[in-house]
Formats: sequence, C-alpha cells, structure tokens
Amino acid sequence: MAELKEIRNLGILAHVDAGKTTLTENMLLLSGRIKSAGNVNKGTSISDGMTVEKQRGISVRASILTFDWKGVQINLIDTPGHVDFSAEVERSLRILDCAVLVLSAVEGIQAQTEPIWDALEALDIPVILFINKIDRAGANLDALLGSIRRALSQDLILLNRPINEGEPGATTAELDQVGDDSLIEMVAEHQDALMEKYLNGEEILPDEIERAITQSVATRSLFPVLMGVAKNNIGTRELLDRIVGYFPDGRGDADGDVSGVVFRIDHDEKLGRVAGVRLYSGQILARDSVINTTQDREEKITQVKRRALDRYVDLEVLTAGDIGYLCGMPAVRIGDVLGDPGPVPQGYVLSEPLLSVQVIPEDVSELTRL
Repeated sequence: MAELKEIRNLGILAHVDAGKTTLTENMLLLSGRIKSAGNVNKGTSISDGMTVEKQRGISVRASILTFDWKGVQINLIDTPGHVDFSAEVERSLRILDCAVLVLSAVEGIQAQTEPIWDALEALDIPVILFINKIDRAGANLDALLGSIRRALSQDLILLNRPINEGEPGATTAELDQVGDDSLIEMVAEHQDALMEKYLNGEEILPDEIERAITQSVATRSLFPVLMGVAKNNIGTRELLDRIVGYFPDGRGDADGDVSGVVFRIDHDEKLGRVAGVRLYSGQILARDSVINTTQDREEKITQVKRRALDRYVDLEVLTAGDIGYLCGMPAVRIGDVLGDPGPVPQGYVLSEPLLSVQVIPEDVSELTRL
C-alpha cells in the first residue's frame, strides 16, 4: 500500500452569498479535478448537487470534495452559509483541521461570520481569511480590515493587496515580505528567535519569515488575509498555495487503535445507508469489524468508499487523518464514535434550534426515495 499523502481536512465557511461555492469550483478547476467551473446562478456547481440547491442557488448540505494540490490531498468541506442549515456546519466543524473563512468585500462581517469565528476559536482550528468580491462597487478594504480587527482578531497578516478595488477589472498584487518592517515585527512577536535577530539588526531571510508564519498560523497566533475575486479566479491559486504551505498535516497514527466519528449519513439507491467518517487513528478495511462505542455494538464494514464528485468509488483502506464512506452499518447515527473516543474532538453547537421536526416514511424501503 502506497504511503498516504499529506492531508488537509479543510472547511470553507462563510455567511450566505459571500462566494465560497464559487471559490470551491475554482479550486477544483485549478487542481484539474474538473474541466470547467460550474456556476451557482446557473445551477451547475459541483458541490451543490441537490435539486433544491440548484433551484435556489444556495448550499443546503455540506459537500466533501477531494483533490490534490502540489502533492497534498485536500478534503474540502463546502458548508452551507445560511443560518437555517447551521446543523450542517456544526457536523462539519468537528472533522476539520483547518478552515478558510470567506468574507464579501462589500457586506463584510455578517450575521453568521462571528458565530463561525467563535466556533473555530473554541475548537482551536487554524484559519485563513479570504476577502472576496473586491471588484464590486462599494468595496472598502481598509474599512473591512478595521471591522475584522475589532470583531475577530487584531493578529492579521496581509499577503496581497487590491489593485483598482471596487472596479470590474480589480485584481491583486502580492506583498513583498522582504524589508517590510511592520510584517517582520508582527511575525517576530510570536517567534522569540526571530525577534532576537530583528532586534540585533541581523538579516532575516524570506524562508525564515515563511517558517515563522507557518508556525504562527498553526497555533492561531496569526491569521493570513488574502483578497480576490472568486468568479474571475483571482486569488485562488495563491490561496491554495497557502493552504498546503501554512496549514498543518492532518494525518494521524495509522498504526494506532481505530478512532473515528460519523459526521453524516447518506442513502444511496445501490449501496443503501452510507456513513461519512473522519478517522483520527488506525485503519479500516472492507470486512473489518469495529466497535460503535456510542451504541456499544459491533459494526461489520462491508465496503469502504470515497466520494468522487457525483459518485462513490472504492477505497482500499481508510487511514488515520482521512475522510471516507463506510457501508454495512444499518443503525449507525450521526455523532457515533467508532473505536477509541480519546482522539475524537468534542462537537460544537452554533445555536440551539427553536423547533425540531423529523420526517420518516411509513415503509422503511421508501427511505432512499425520500
């Protein structure tokens, strides 16, 4: 079995209409996973596969999309931005190692932005901020950055700057880190060795700055900020580079005891009940037996799958750090822990529901159609 690549279990989070699904489409396009980017308004986006999503132009369920960038496997979770579907965001938060928080350059911080930020902070998840739609009339980056510093964090590190903001032809230019004293000072505040070199007037090399930023991002001491225009694919490549460069590897101990959590349940016409699982430790193969610790029962895994855009494909083995789909667990529920509960992080509740409703068919055989 080939050695597992580095992994980033990445969440794309935002208030509705900030442009995260469009950003996701362009990530898939640049990685070669798709040949042309879908359009949310036309109902052709890959991550919005449900009929209601195509009709409404919004995400209702979280979508898991896997692709490679520079030799790193990215399991991207595109989450709904509408407050009515916060439960999908809650389930996704539990399985993330890192996140991109998307904000509109015009609307800025919105109703869902701060609750999402609070959740990422509580779960200690590293974050990159992507400011989208810098080409729209009314975009004011200085004002928005001020709002972010007041409401979210002071510890922002700008990686690019807008050119012609607020105009249809807006683009970006990367900031030069070498010789930028304000940037070096900010990074050095969180790295003692770097601060000592800076105070002594010694030369600080670009690689040293990059390493310091990477360490500070992993500990949530710094939050990189990138700007772009998702619909024009401006800023996407730079964002992907930072995702694999700054965020920590999500792989776990493949030789350890099995430890995972069920974060979604799908119903497939051919496969039946399919459980989406994030594995934190160990390995799971087809025909393995695992203990459902939550329900105190043994589960017999019949098939191990990965989601490949609009279909399931066979996966030889689900390995620590990865996300896969398991068949053969007829009574499994969202939130069930498989194996050792120790490595599995606690869940997070964004908001308490005002009303709970359940719809079930009279005949269980109709469940897939429902």
